[in-house]
Amino acid sequence: MVFIQSAIGALALLGLGNLLHIIGLATPEWVIATPKNSYGTKLSAGLWEVCIQDICVKIPDLEDWLNACRAMAILGMIAGIGAAAMEIVSIVMFVMCKKSFKPHGPISLSTAILSSIMIIICVILYALNSEFDDTEEKESFGYSFALSIVGAIFILLGGGTAMAGSASSE
Repeated sequence: MVFIQSAIGALALLGLGNLLHIIGLATPEWVIATPKNSYGTKLSAGLWEVCIQDICVKIPDLEDWLNACRAMAILGMIAGIGAAAMEIVSIVMFVMCKKSFKPHGPISLSTAILSSIMIIICVILYALNSEFDDTEEKESFGYSFALSIVGAIFILLGGGTAMAGSASSE
């Protein structure tokens, strides 16, 4: 019974982490700035778009660091989804065979660690390289940036929960 509870808990954490990261990946609020003498105009940028107020345009593939950041974010998402898929497989096998799938914990933990590392690499790359020009009064990181970080943490917690559940089922 402990196995199925921990597997469902791990799946919930992995699912939430992936959802938060996907929202962060898709939204254009990684960095926000207010230009000097702009009377409240807000500039924001994400991995794919730059916005002025509500008008957004796609970012061309100009900068290598941005392409690397995009790649790490997408690979992190894929690895996180893989960890969640491993938990789904282990739950289905337990329900159908009444037997726990022993390697699911280490596999889920490994893919969750890989996912979190890739997401954090993306976040670090973005934090080090993203900036508007020197005409801004205030520049800060937005909710998209934070969602990806929190998503990586939840994915890592989900992998740890999966590992703990597989260890307790022995």
